[in-house]
Amino acid sequence: MAKDKPIENNVAKDASPENNAPKNNAATGGNGKAKKNLKIFVKQDVSVKINGEKIKFKKGQQSVSKGIADILINAGYADEI
Repeated sequence: MAKDKPIENNVAKDASPENNAPKNNAATGGNGKAKKNLKIFVKQDVSVKINGEKIKFKKGQQSVSKGIADILINAGYADEI
């Protein structure tokens, strides 16, 4: 009788936590870890460059990462809700 093959894990390689982790970009604050979102009110349409990425925000309520919210609030473009 032939030896049985060992059962392999059927989880796809792409489903690993390393492959599903957020990428380093402005939305993650550049460290690859998802940030807590904050609600802000953007006072006017604005375009800002954060970590080399140009991001546009329209006037009104937005939900953005804490890092981006801090930048917009400190620059005077938004208020925290």
